[in-house]
Amino acid sequence: MARSYGSFVVRYWLLDDDQERIEIEHMQTGDRVRVASLDEGVAWITARVRRPANGGGREPPDATAPGESKEKGCQPCV
Repeated sequence: MARSYGSFVVRYWLLDDDQERIEIEHMQTGDRVRVASLDEGVAWITARVRRPANGGGREPPDATAPGESKEKGCQPCV
C-alpha cells in the first residue's frame, strides 16, 4: 500500500454572525483554497495528497519508537 504525505496550514475564523471562514494552504505547492466547511476542507486536502508527484504528497518517514528520530538533526516532538 502506497503512503503519501502533505503539509497543510489551516486558518479558521469564526465571524461575528457565527459564520465560519476556513482557508487551507498546501505547503508543497502553495495552493490555497477557502472552503465553507471542515468536511469540504478534508476533501480538498485528500485530493492534494493523492495527486501525482508533481505536487502531490511524499512518502512519510518510517515509524520509529516514541521520542526517536531517524532523520539527522531532527528533534523529537514533545
